[in-house]
Amino acid sequence: MLFVKPKLPNQRKFLYKISKIEGHSFFQDFLNNNSVVVDLGANDGTFGRTIFYEYGCTVIAVEADPVLAPVPYSKTDYGFLLGFAVSGRGGQAFLKRDKNKCSTTYPKALNDSETVKVDQITMQDIFGQFNLNKVDLIKFDIESSEIDVLKTMSKQELDLFKQITIEFHDFIFKDLANSVEEVKARLKSIEFREIKFSIDNTDVVYIHEDIKLYKLALLNTLIVFKYGRGIKRMLRRLLLERKS
Repeated sequence: MLFVKPKLPNQRKFLYKISKIEGHSFFQDFLNNNSVVVDLGANDGTFGRTIFYEYGCTVIAVEADPVLAPVPYSKTDYGFLLGFAVSGRGGQAFLKRDKNKCSTTYPKALNDSETVKVDQITMQDIFGQFNLNKVDLIKFDIESSEIDVLKTMSKQELDLFKQITIEFHDFIFKDLANSVEEVKARLKSIEFREIKFSIDNTDVVYIHEDIKLYKLALLNTLIVFKYGRGIKRMLRRLLLERKS
């Protein structure tokens, strides 16, 4: 966890805490026991369970693999678990189960593992099922389906998200590169600000502009990653000079 207190003129001092769970970064200051967190691609529940026990949020988790989520709806120790694949259109799909727990419905995935037919759910279904009028944090780790979901949601629906943490999967499926850039451009065009916590697109956060003090969150990240990396480079150069 990174702790940074930016000093700004004519401002109070703010402490922004950047947390990372299962490879997904987020600003924990925007979470409390009144927050709703949606976990798409829940896997074994580590992300959602940690969120619940650390911050007391209401957690709605969705997982496609029938081994990990054997029934459509259940209540767990950390929240609700929905046994569906997430898509932009609903219906059914073939899930290619992966031994590394990275199962996908992406048709072009080269996977020799077991294939099973699964039901799909849309974000509109989740909004209706739980009567949601806001989502304080949504995690996307759904093995390429994030493209379909984010492309088919309306601006009004996306505006319900206050913070998004997402792993895009163009590092696995190279043909998704253009689609990933289209989705990123769309989010930026509708009042989301992007913060990358990885060199590639595996750990990207989007903060909605209507979150109070989001600009300070951006400054916080700039300080940590721009100057933090600069300090590391300087230390490496000093070490090399000493060795020579």
